[in-house]
Amino acid sequence: MKQNKAKIQYLNKSAQDIQDEIF
Repeated sequence: MKQNKAKIQYLNKSAQDIQDEIF
């Protein structure tokens, strides 16, 4: 469970970084 939460946070951070590059 803890690992999944960390994975989700990492994916959310990556998605945000990608959005920052696009916009």
